[in-house]
Amino acid sequence: MAYDYTSASDLVSWCKEQKNKANAYRLGGIGRYENGVRIFDCVGLIKCFMWHDYSEKNASYYNKEVPDKNETGFFNEATEKGSIDTIPEIPGLMVYQPGHIGVYLGNGEVIEATAAFDKKIVITYFKGNHPDTSYKRTTWTHWFKMPYLNYDVQEETNGEFAHTLGETLRFTTCYRSSTDAATIKNYIPASQMLRDSGKITRCLKVNGISAYLLDDGLCWVNDGDIAGGSTVSSEIKVGDKVTPTSRYSYEGVQLIADVLNHKYSVIEIRGDRVVLGDGLNTAFHSKDIRK
Repeated sequence: MAYDYTSASDLVSWCKEQKNKANAYRLGGIGRYENGVRIFDCVGLIKCFMWHDYSEKNASYYNKEVPDKNETGFFNEATEKGSIDTIPEIPGLMVYQPGHIGVYLGNGEVIEATAAFDKKIVITYFKGNHPDTSYKRTTWTHWFKMPYLNYDVQEETNGEFAHTLGETLRFTTCYRSSTDAATIKNYIPASQMLRDSGKITRCLKVNGISAYLLDDGLCWVNDGDIAGGSTVSSEIKVGDKVTPTSRYSYEGVQLIADVLNHKYSVIEIRGDRVVLGDGLNTAFHSKDIRK
């Protein structure tokens, strides 16, 4: 998945991704890999994201623009904060107690790297009803907005978008982050991408501008980047004879040019993934075939 490393909502998604990988807690851990296991401490989990993550070869920070502070240093710098009983329902807020920090998920849940529970990244809770009370933590004292994250980026599901989840869009330009899509900077022409369309898998409002994530990481686009302002439509059905219009398969593999000169039977359709048979037996994006 493509992450915007200044987005509080993306921090939540990234932390969940790390939880599902092999990980362990160690004081001072900032996301380095040891024999395939990522090592974090509580604030190291958050700093690793803000420093744009590491490669699996433990290369230098990709972008260490955020200062190297501990949890109390970030708490003291924050200008928006309050006691834990006043916490807003904003995923990506920091929850704090002296010597420890976590990331708020909403509904009383926190994701944290800790020695207190399993010595790894876990999801705990401090309010609400949960089936496993062994993961309850009652020691948080405060919440705060991390000064180096953007809390204007929020998930929207209330129909305020011109396009919706699941639509396949063809684009003329795209971006690596949602904030770039909103501010129209660092754009990438579609001609420089492996393909010029993708399915919307996430919708965000960034300072009032619609931003769409395509294919869980292909790129971000805004409404002005959509070719012709319309979605890709297809009336292709299983059994139809069609011709590929692109040499690239659904997975991005380049095929021989001769595939563009023949018709093949459609043998399977799943969303925008269309599998062609007759010896080709390859999947294409629906926008890359024609009757």
